[in-house]
Amino acid sequence: SRREPYYRSHTQGREHSYLGYWSFEAAAVSIVLGIDDSSYRDKDFYPRDLADFARCIGVAGQMPTTATELRLRCEAGRPCPRDGFWFTPAKANSRRHFNAGEVMPDVGGDYGATIWQWDSQQKN
Repeated sequence: SRREPYYRSHTQGREHSYLGYWSFEAAAVSIVLGIDDSSYRDKDFYPRDLADFARCIGVAGQMPTTATELRLRCEAGRPCPRDGFWFTPAKANSRRHFNAGEVMPDVGGDYGATIWQWDSQQKN
């Protein structure tokens, strides 16, 4: 970023600064090198949703080739594709932890099909 016009702009006061210029590079490096970003993922401007999305689809060279390989959701009755917290809009307060391979449950009700979605917030 040193060549960019916003570099060091955070030192010029609030009116002239873009405080988040560090965050995209930090997220990219964290993902590519497998660095745990838990100590800074809640900081202002850190794109944790983008980082989580990138982790779900893989790093360059391992990108999914079909939409079905993009596993941000899982239908009830199918094995959980990844350890972590999931939720379903079909039931209030449904967020819970699943282990990879565990069968995703059907919550029933009038909502229709139960589709579990990966929760970008993986903290308890």
